[in-house]
Amino acid sequence: YISYSGIFNLRDNAKLINNEKVGNSRSYVLDSTICKRFGGAGVLITNGTFNMYGGEISGCASNSTNLDTDTDSDDYMVSTLGGAICNYQSNFNMYGGLIAANESYYGGALMNYGISNIYSGTLSHNSSSHAGGTIYQYPSTLCSLTVGDSELEEGIYNVTFDSNTSSSYAGAIYASYRGTIEVIGGVKFVNNVSSSTGGAIRTNNYINIEGDNMKKI
Repeated sequence: YISYSGIFNLRDNAKLINNEKVGNSRSYVLDSTICKRFGGAGVLITNGTFNMYGGEISGCASNSTNLDTDTDSDDYMVSTLGGAICNYQSNFNMYGGLIAANESYYGGALMNYGISNIYSGTLSHNSSSHAGGTIYQYPSTLCSLTVGDSELEEGIYNVTFDSNTSSSYAGAIYASYRGTIEVIGGVKFVNNVSSSTGGAIRTNNYINIEGDNMKKI
């Protein structure tokens, strides 16, 4: 749990694995709907910075079958936003490593309600039971998601989304209205699947995609 302008750096050979958030065991409470739904079984960021230089976050889960009706004993909605990482008004930067086999209702790997930059690394076999098998961006003008590196040469792929799934929308990335999303090069989407729309990406808002070294398989 990162707060009060704290900084957490995850490096090679470090692992956060098989963590689960159940019963809405919140480590941060605010009187707002989104806070009552916080996930982040691996890492929860509120007013801080998480830099992932390497290592692994895998097997983490924050799950619910019904976002609107499931509650804990305090009548708070259970944790459904972000299986591995929940970024709330904070910064998440991924420079390398592996985020794999995490699951949640929204955003199997990451729920972004802040600024997130995925420069390098692999995100694979993450799943959501509703939207954003890998990444779910919350509908807010405070949100910004950048994926890739515009300086890479053609044929070089630093970011890979591989075999991520969603039971409804967007196997890899779901971005609702508001906020910004940019995919700027060196990104490969492989075998991502949704049961409805957006095998790789679904957005209800503007998306900027640029760069020649992009691949979807």
